Amino acid sequence: VEQVPGGDGAVATFSNGTEAPKWALGKGRIFVVMGAPASGKGTQCKMLAEKLGLVHLSTGDVFRDLVKRGTELGVRAKE
Repeated sequence: VEQVPGGDGAVATFSNGTEAPKWALGKGRIFVVMGAPASGKGTQCKMLAEKLGLVHLSTGDVFRDLVKRGTELGVRAKE
């Protein structure tokens, strides 16, 4: 990430040319997106992750994987 000079420096530019506000950068930031089923949360989060250089972690995907693998937590989640 390269910092864009000028003004208050509120924007950072990634090597692919996308821009992100500085508040969205850095370690330890967690964004929680909630909404009704099929409301587009995953779609929006994937786009935000790509644009802002974030990691998208879907708890639904995690639990479906745990259930599929038959882990103890997956079995408990399925109950």
